Amino acid sequence: MKKYAKIVHEHMGSLFASQDSKYFLATAFKMTLVPVIAFALAAYSIWNLMELNFNFFVANGFHTGEGFKEVFYQTIFGEISQYSFFFIVTIGAIFLSGFLVSYLALRPFWHMEKHVSKMMNGDSFDLPVQGLNKNKLVYRVGRIFFKYLDLVRENGQAPKIRLPKDLENLSKPKLDRVFLLQYSFVVTAVCLVSSLILVSFTSEFYDQIVENSSKLLSADHIVTTFISEEVKLLEKIRALTIFGIIVGYVAISRNIIKSVDGVSYGFSRDMLRIVNGEHDVKLRPRYADPGKSLAVTVNDFLDELFPYVNDVQELNYKSMQEEFEEELPENVIKNDFRFNPNSQPVEEDYSDLPPAFIQENEDPAGNKVFKITTPTGKKFENLSEDMAIKVVMELENQRKAS
Repeated sequence: MKKYAKIVHEHMGSLFASQDSKYFLATAFKMTLVPVIAFALAAYSIWNLMELNFNFFVANGFHTGEGFKEVFYQTIFGEISQYSFFFIVTIGAIFLSGFLVSYLALRPFWHMEKHVSKMMNGDSFDLPVQGLNKNKLVYRVGRIFFKYLDLVRENGQAPKIRLPKDLENLSKPKLDRVFLLQYSFVVTAVCLVSSLILVSFTSEFYDQIVENSSKLLSADHIVTTFISEEVKLLEKIRALTIFGIIVGYVAISRNIIKSVDGVSYGFSRDMLRIVNGEHDVKLRPRYADPGKSLAVTVNDFLDELFPYVNDVQELNYKSMQEEFEEELPENVIKNDFRFNPNSQPVEEDYSDLPPAFIQENEDPAGNKVFKITTPTGKKFENLSEDMAIKVVMELENQRKAS
């Protein structure tokens, strides 16, 4: 337990400071919400049963004097008030079980993050995975991915790796059977403990009703029949509560397991793309996905291995457009087309130019941008409409002059 507490403290830090801590709390609340609602509904039903019991006592000769109802309720619940402590302890234990489920879900990402950190420090070894974890999708892909990065660093070039068939065609999340097995054990334990507390409480409640009824009323046929029917109602409340707990955990289990499979798939997909040679790809988890610290660490390592990717992005014309504005296109035109400052531009129709010569696109903001390829093979990208017209006119002047 000390080991788990230390890990939780390290990765949660201050509450809501990271997506991992939010995931811990969200999962714990989901796990706790089911028994809280179930116990609340059971308590409401039992309270109504007590009202029915009290009215029966009144109908059989007991007066509704001042304070009598309070004494009656205190007599029934006095002996079973100790169960309130067990309820609180049970809810707290279930809340901590949500932390355990979160730890089981995020442990692979923390493990791989530590491995990447060691690789960045110069260590070279395979990702150690033991037992059933070898069958987890994110571990299978992770071992291939880190071996690939290790070979790139050693040989200075990217190797060609033949992937297993199921990973070659990975196009959707796969069920993590290992996590499902671990999660099933936790949920089964939670259901058993919740059911045990509920059965013990209702049994003690039934004993108190029978005991006090025998003291206050004569054991005739009417009283015996009423108590037997009341017991049947109590058993139905208990059965429905246990059934509600099971159905509730089945419902949230789909959500928890689906989210874990989705996160694993997202990381695995990006890793496989890099293994397949797409070195400009980075790990991009979704906004609400946990494990983002792994993505940050891996992306830093990728920047070290493939620095030329960053160079290409930095030299992209679009990124320099704001800095140079009009000056850069004008200089490009002068250098590549022997721009004559005395020549007067002539408006002409260029609609008959080949499609490969001018290509029109839209930038992320929805503005028109143009790509121009000259007959000599020179390319100008991300030009505004005015800049594109200048380049086309200078090219036309050059063609006429030749």
